Amino acid sequence: MGHLSLALVAAGLFATTNVDDLFLLVGFFSDRNLAPWQVVLGQIVGVSVLIAVSLAAAIAALAFSPSYVGLLGFAPIVLGAWKFRTLLVDGRAAKSLAESRGRLKSVGAPGVALVTIASGSDNIGVYTPFLAAHTPAQIAVIVFIFILLTVVWCFAARWLVAESAIGTFLRRVAPIVLPIVLIVLGASILYATGAGALIMKFVHI
Repeated sequence: MGHLSLALVAAGLFATTNVDDLFLLVGFFSDRNLAPWQVVLGQIVGVSVLIAVSLAAAIAALAFSPSYVGLLGFAPIVLGAWKFRTLLVDGRAAKSLAESRGRLKSVGAPGVALVTIASGSDNIGVYTPFLAAHTPAQIAVIVFIFILLTVVWCFAARWLVAESAIGTFLRRVAPIVLPIVLIVLGASILYATGAGALIMKFVHI
């Protein structure tokens, strides 16, 4: 397979496995407590970690179980609950609002990275065999495409938020929708990756 064909395949793979990330990025860019650079940095770090884990898994002959990474599904659940709590505090007092915003800023890029890793933990099962089937030179092309499209994803999400009509609507509903999406996403990750079953196994021991 030539590099151009490989790049197209890698781009298609990335797009189909990261549709949910685009919506999450829209939510993060709509959060006034997060600077755009924090969202971009967190997303790039998160995707880089997923790629690194997938590479390690490929090198280990697919011995790595994505269910352990799936335990990071708790990250979006906790963050979503935190944001729900913030919404309740926001409706009570302006002073509490200022304090809660100050706390949310501490989430920053690390929080975005954790959610990105958790939301993409199931992608490891897709990326690992894909990477394992290619040469080091081809893997370099794949990784480049993945990182490039990560930046494109950020620009696309930022554009959606910046559009006056769309942006106004998104900024209005994002504070309510994003916590729900995060919690549902976290629960689905725990289920889809087998992390939930893994937890139940340890609980019964």
